Formats: sequence, C-alpha cells, structure tokens
Amino acid sequence: MKEEARAAEMELWADTHFFRYEEVVPDEILALPFYLFTVGTGSVVATGDNLLTGTWRGMPVDVFDATVAVPMGANAVSIYSYWIEHAFITTAMAGTGADLPYVYIEKKDLVTRLADDLDRIDHLHHDHLEVMCGAKDFDDHFEVKSTNADFARELMSHDMMESLLHYGTGFIYEVSGRQFVAHTPRETHDIETLLDATKAFWDLIPSEVVEEYASAETDG
Repeated sequence: MKEEARAAEMELWADTHFFRYEEVVPDEILALPFYLFTVGTGSVVATGDNLLTGTWRGMPVDVFDATVAVPMGANAVSIYSYWIEHAFITTAMAGTGADLPYVYIEKKDLVTRLADDLDRIDHLHHDHLEVMCGAKDFDDHFEVKSTNADFARELMSHDMMESLLHYGTGFIYEVSGRQFVAHTPRETHDIETLLDATKAFWDLIPSEVVEEYASAETDG
C-alpha cells in the first residue's frame, strides 16, 4: 500500500507539473556509472520506480525513486547508516553537456570533520580521493571526491561553492560523464526543493569546463 500511495503521489505531481510519468525506471538509466546505483559493488544493486520526465525552469530532467539493496558483507558504517534507513531515495538526473570525469560531493559528517582535524595535526592526507578545493568554509563543510583532482577543482568554481553552501547542504551530488544526479537521504522528499537544488547545480557547471571536454571529444 505504501508503494501504491507513493506511485499515486508521483503521478499526480507529474500531471500537475506537465511531466510524463512512467511506473518503472529503464535499466539503461540504472546502468549509468553512479555510486548511488552500485554502492561501490561494481554491479547495479538499485531498482527504480515512478519516473518523471520533463523540464524544470528550462532544465531537462528526470526524477525517480531509487531503492538500493545493500549486499551482505558491506561493512562501511556510512553505507549502513545511509542506505538501510531509507527505502526511497528520490533522485534527480540532468545533463552536463560533455563527457565529464566522475566527482562525488556531499556534506561532511562528524567523522569526516574529525579526520580533517587529524590532518591538521599530523599533516597526512587520510583519503587519497578527497580533493581540497581551496575555500576554507567550503572545504570544512563539504567533501569532494574524485580521481581527477584538477577537474574537481575546475568544477568547484567560486560560484558553485557558494551555491552549495547556501542551497546544497541537504543533498548528495554525483557527476559522471554526460549526466549528474542529486539526491537526499531524508525520509521526506520535497520534489520541488530537490529540483531547485539540481537546477542551481546545473546552472553553475562552468561553461569553460564543458567546452574544454566537449572540444576534447571532438578532437578525439
């Protein structure tokens, strides 16, 4: 009954906001290389329901409910605390304009802040994937992970960091190739708030970064 009520809620939202509603998310969306869909296992462990497709303030976007099953043996505390407590992870997906490297962005929790404090004491970098973006307030509040640190710093422009500090603290963002996703672990899913946060991120992807990677594709 809970699933039926959620489907009815999403279909009604789609009807009133001129979005198209589909009951099931296609496999090709869930096969995209996002941590949300694999939880680091290398295989898709997510299912998707209640796909809404439309345009939000000029941004083409998909919105859907992802349900992630954590495989037995996963031992990361952060994975358990995030994924098991929340059945539905309402997710927005929009385009980037070019084939961009992978970046993961989320608000830091207490454990991450303590690791930062330890770094200041022993001058060691405890997570080789973490990228420091150069703005103290942002680096203190957000964790950015990528194997391409230079790109991550290009993506995190001054305007992007300011926007995330003001509007993005309740969301997790993943950039991967031609798409990015934004989602929240909260039980209450306000679609319009999620879409506004997604649109703010979409607006501030630096055009010069998109042009650089689009040009590289053309040259290739």
